[in-house]
Amino acid sequence: MSRRLALATLLFTACNMGVAVDPEGHRCNELDPCPQGYACVSFSCRSAAGRSSTA
Repeated sequence: MSRRLALATLLFTACNMGVAVDPEGHRCNELDPCPQGYACVSFSCRSAAGRSSTA
């Protein structure tokens, strides 16, 4: 039983719990919006930082 516990502990601690997801390029629409700081452009999330409106 202690081997199973040691193995489970080793596997659990080896998992990366701090996964950072970059939403750049993810598909988006009205039902699946982009996170804050990103804009949905042609159904794809793009960073809103650094974008200037030249219209």
